[in-house]
Amino acid sequence: MLAFRIVIYLIVLFLIAIVVVAQNHTTAKATLQDALRRTGRWIWWTFLLLVIMFGLELLFIGW
Repeated sequence: MLAFRIVIYLIVLFLIAIVVVAQNHTTAKATLQDALRRTGRWIWWTFLLLVIMFGLELLFIGW
């Protein structure tokens, strides 16, 4: 079930990135390339925020 949620999350991130970057590009190729880069950046931020969140959890709540 977790894998399904992750796949849905990635698809939604990519679709949102297409909408965001399509405002700045005129060709589909440029839009998709930039959307992939932005999706990768957002995945990195998601991972970083999850690590910070779990770190704070361990710090304040404990194992």
